[in-house]
Amino acid sequence: MSSLTPLRREWQNRLHRLAVRNRRSQRHEVRRLLRSNHLAPLFAFEAIKKGNRLRRATPGTVQRLAEAFNPFAPVRGEHVEFREVGRSGAYNRLVHDFGPIRRMHQYAVSNILLNLHPPPEVQKLFNGGMPMALSAIETAFSNGATHGCEIDFINFYGSVQLEGLADFVRPLPNSVTQHVVWDMTSRQHVDTTTSSVPTPTPEQPQGLSLGSAASPIVGEIIIARLLAVAQLDGILTYADNMFVYGQSEVEVVARIQRLRESIASAEFGCSGLSFRTGDIRLLGIPFDQQSEEEEEERYRRPSVEGIDFANHFGFNETGEWVWTPSHQNLADFQIGDLEYVTLKAVNKAIVQVSNWRRYYKNWPDGDRHEASHIAKLKTKRYLLDRTPTNLSEAVSAVCNAFLAWDCEEPLTEFVPEFVPEIMEAAERRSAIAVTAIEIARERRRA
Repeated sequence: MSSLTPLRREWQNRLHRLAVRNRRSQRHEVRRLLRSNHLAPLFAFEAIKKGNRLRRATPGTVQRLAEAFNPFAPVRGEHVEFREVGRSGAYNRLVHDFGPIRRMHQYAVSNILLNLHPPPEVQKLFNGGMPMALSAIETAFSNGATHGCEIDFINFYGSVQLEGLADFVRPLPNSVTQHVVWDMTSRQHVDTTTSSVPTPTPEQPQGLSLGSAASPIVGEIIIARLLAVAQLDGILTYADNMFVYGQSEVEVVARIQRLRESIASAEFGCSGLSFRTGDIRLLGIPFDQQSEEEEEERYRRPSVEGIDFANHFGFNETGEWVWTPSHQNLADFQIGDLEYVTLKAVNKAIVQVSNWRRYYKNWPDGDRHEASHIAKLKTKRYLLDRTPTNLSEAVSAVCNAFLAWDCEEPLTEFVPEFVPEIMEAAERRSAIAVTAIEIARERRRA
């Protein structure tokens, strides 16, 4: 919608000017921004886009939604659901599925908070995302770090409390904090739906709402306060995942202990905030140091273990970092082996697995792992939805996996359960492919 371009430009300019004002002036300008009804069509458009409803949207749809913009008041009459999110069909976590009015409010508020409280460079969620987080680990290694450890906060967003929250999100008005950041009304009337098979419904989530566009930046503000108190070097974060590194195991242990002490000694607006740590891993031996080692010493040094961080696994043994999905992440996508799983969950997994090779470009055997996962997932999809198209794609995927593993594994390895029509077609097609491969090899030898 070209008519939104001037509004978008005005919104960005006003946010930029807001960041350089003094605190008193910021408080006044934030109220003005959140009462700027002429900007509401922009917020409405972004809310509709976030909800994947642009295809059916019209200018009239956007305008009607914009007329409901009022982040100072509770939202009444808009349906809110919980969606159960999990890759394997078992209970994982519940997230709010908000309607367009709430998403519209969240968009405006999250943009204001991001401009007023930009996260420090070590917090990568809004500073380049996961690619920059992994790159920062590589840079730390290049700068001399040899050991590292992943830290995962336990129920970080769920531990945030309303009491004291306004202090973190100043200069937001208290009413906006209550009705948008905390969204008190969404906690009172919520329907629960699941994205997988029926499971026991857990208690309604507490703390910041997962699924709200405002929650990530509020979480970053709280973590920034924690890091400021701890005053630590050798740390980076991605959302509620942290990675602590140093030039020795002792240094990493000391930094983790300092972090624990900081949490215990200061108030961060969280109830019972704690974290679990992984093993302290050897990232690698700096290669300038390797070249100076005697052969005997090089033989005795510990092997490089690699590190886990936010569902990624990285290691450096030859001077180049290699990143792959973590072992847990690989296991999570074995949903083709599950007896109970939904078609929606399988389709989502297919999309995610299909992006592995694009993301992990130098992953050894990445093509093989992706092909075998896709084969099992597409076979499972056919079992859930027996259409000719799904059958054809399942057969192709099984054959591709068979060929990716150089025909060394039996076809049954790529089919989670015996499906006669898939096996018969795959055997015929793979036999043709194997014959073609043998003919090509003979020609090369000739």
